[in-house]
Amino acid sequence: MADARELFNKNGVLLYLRGVFLRQVVIALLIFAVGTALLPHFMYSWAVGCLVAVVDVVLVLSAVFRTMQTEPKAGLGVMRKSMLKRLVLVVAVSLVMLKMGLNPIGVFISFILMHISLVLNLIILTSRAQRDK
Repeated sequence: MADARELFNKNGVLLYLRGVFLRQVVIALLIFAVGTALLPHFMYSWAVGCLVAVVDVVLVLSAVFRTMQTEPKAGLGVMRKSMLKRLVLVVAVSLVMLKMGLNPIGVFISFILMHISLVLNLIILTSRAQRDK
């Protein structure tokens, strides 16, 4: 049996996930630029929000990749652990920002915008994959 990573490389899953990640990084930079232009006094909040959202995308995509290499029941456990890590990350960053006296609104707005763009990216990805079949 072929190594799972080799099999996923052949099928292009890693290439798809890398493309999604790169698009998310570009979108994060756009959100930061537009957010800073519109509300410059929240610049640190926008920067932290975009950084946390990109880290969250890395957590999501790595969990997806690890889930694809396991059995369905084990994959459910991987996704649950990933969800817990993501939740702890956002809550911890928000609490630290509040403790430092920074406004976390940019974190929430950029996080929501990044998730909307992630969903759109994944919809585009699946429609392309279905069309290629």
